[in-house]
Amino acid sequence: MLDLPKPEDKRLAFFVREAFPSIATGTDVTCGLIEQSTALAVVSEMNEGGVIFGDGIEDDHLDFAWGQRVKVQAASANLSLVCP
Repeated sequence: MLDLPKPEDKRLAFFVREAFPSIATGTDVTCGLIEQSTALAVVSEMNEGGVIFGDGIEDDHLDFAWGQRVKVQAASANLSLVCP
């Protein structure tokens, strides 16, 4: 079980939504923490239908096709939520 970050923490938690292992690719990393001073680099090995979600909203995603790379890290600026 991960010690999930608190709202004021400078680290991120990540989870692989549907980690389907194959003989070729496996599923070695399915969740973890990214500290502020590090980044997580991911290369897609999905032939089709790969996506990246920032917060789980299905319509708000990035297509992530075979060979594409993404680097995920905590931003230097904090997000401020303003409620009416």
